[in-house]
Amino acid sequence: MKLLSFFIIIKVTFVADCANILYLSNVASPSHFIWCKSILNALHENGHNVTALSGDVEKSKPNLTYLHLDKMYSEIYNGTMDIDFFEYGKLSPTGLFKLYAEISEKSCVGATKSKGYKELLNYPSNFKFDAVIIDFTMGPCMYSFVDKFKYPPLISVSPYFDLARLARTSSGLIYPAFVPGHDLLMTQRMNFIQRLESSITHAIGIIAFKYYIVPTNDKIARKYQPEIPYLEDIERRTGFYLINNSPLVDYKEPIYSNVKLVGGVQIKESKPLPYELKAIADNATNGLILFSLGTNVRSDKLGSERISKILRVFKRHSKFTFLWKFETSELLKNIPQNVKIQPWMPQNDILAHPNTKLFMAHCGLLGVQEAVWHGVPILGFPVFGDQHQNCFRLKDLGVSEKLSILDFTEEELYNAIKNMIQNPKYMKKIKSISSATRDRQQTPLEEAVYWIEWYIRHPEVDLQGPGLEMNIFVRHSFDVFAFVFIIAFIIFYWKIKLFWAFIKYFCLSKKSVDEKQKKN
Repeated sequence: MKLLSFFIIIKVTFVADCANILYLSNVASPSHFIWCKSILNALHENGHNVTALSGDVEKSKPNLTYLHLDKMYSEIYNGTMDIDFFEYGKLSPTGLFKLYAEISEKSCVGATKSKGYKELLNYPSNFKFDAVIIDFTMGPCMYSFVDKFKYPPLISVSPYFDLARLARTSSGLIYPAFVPGHDLLMTQRMNFIQRLESSITHAIGIIAFKYYIVPTNDKIARKYQPEIPYLEDIERRTGFYLINNSPLVDYKEPIYSNVKLVGGVQIKESKPLPYELKAIADNATNGLILFSLGTNVRSDKLGSERISKILRVFKRHSKFTFLWKFETSELLKNIPQNVKIQPWMPQNDILAHPNTKLFMAHCGLLGVQEAVWHGVPILGFPVFGDQHQNCFRLKDLGVSEKLSILDFTEEELYNAIKNMIQNPKYMKKIKSISSATRDRQQTPLEEAVYWIEWYIRHPEVDLQGPGLEMNIFVRHSFDVFAFVFIIAFIIFYWKIKLFWAFIKYFCLSKKSVDEKQKKN
């Protein structure tokens, strides 16, 4: 009887702890999906039922159901995935904002046209979700479903590291004086001109979101759910945020109580390499170098001249072994013996190998975090978006050097590899940061899952604070500064007025005395 009671208690506890979770994302980015997928899989492994609406999907399995936004990519890229990201890399910060706004609009249009979106719309409104997780990186398009399902606990997440973007919908503040604006290549110790540029860039981002991106997304979503409140008002109901930010690598900035930094949730314990790669890595006793441009930029789009230069440099560094993620090896000729070409590489597992001495990369945020976690210096070839700023921060930390993927010379690449391998300062510094990053009670993924489950257990807790109830002038105390300035001005004004009155009185008195003396 006691044993039966024990199993009943265990079963009741298990059921109570298993939540029905909805994940929503209209972000067209395989790398973003890698980050978010890590959280979804971990929640699923913890026994939760997960429904995911996304442009990137995997095969559904029991208690993990994917609904596909099948029209999203084609809407954004006009039916082709042959995109020149190198051209994107030439855009100014203002040009990037414009591109971002266009993609935000198209991703929302593509999402609403998709089969998966319509499937979720057909769910009954009384269908119970215990929590909704939304990747808000591309705007508020998906928040309409929070209203449809009667406002379950809302968690907003982003694989992007920028905390300043949260100020619009959280109680946080923006600090342009020591947090550079989006894509600006500056340290946190800025001069006046840099602070001015940073402030303008932050302001452009806020204005673009508030007066274009949010209204545009709202208009699109309202076609399918006309009775919803304004999307930004729904987004402001976010209980807390999970952000892909690592304070040891990213900019240091104050955070609010409803923001949790979980940079690196995609990093897992390394697995043994496949047999062939393991043999190559184990035999690379002089040093193994991994070269990858990520999931968006393809090495086979570099052009024959750049590819030939890279292969010649690799051949000159004959004592090192190079692993190059190259999508179509048929384009390559005369591959040196010390170079291994594959269309896909188990990046995390290769970076974890003790013989790996250098990571030649585009400086995407996920790859940067994996390199830092495993303590591997980075030779950066940033292409577009946040990659330039990521590389800039790493170089400022002393763990990276930067080359232009568009116009590097053979000697520049040869010397950069030689310097970063032979100079111990790069490895020493990144090993120090790696040790500090890994010295924690929970892994980033465990921490992310903990906070999600904690909020499901305590949905009534308010971590938001009163900041959202205040307008920008009150929140930043501009009214207080204005009041103090006016009082100070009034005091100064009357002091000057009294001073001139005294001078005038003194001068008139002296003049009167002088006139009397002359008469006498």
